[in-house]
Amino acid sequence: MKVKGPKVAATSEERNVPRCAKYYTSVQKLKSIELDAIGDRKNNVLLDLLRCLVKADKSSCQKESKLYEKCQEELWTRVGGVV
Repeated sequence: MKVKGPKVAATSEERNVPRCAKYYTSVQKLKSIELDAIGDRKNNVLLDLLRCLVKADKSSCQKESKLYEKCQEELWTRVGGVV
């Protein structure tokens, strides 16, 4: 599945998170982001934006974010990568 960078739009609540603005700019410059390409630079730019938004709102998705990062760490360990 692909996401077009310029189509990633901020909601009014997300626009009120100034520290995430640089991530929006980076994502919107990308023509397309392949969501299945784990570890790809473009994919990581999108993940950085999502992590920033999660950290900005401590109540939402914090548990899911930690589980995702733990899962990624385990995957890299199994394939012999460096975390």
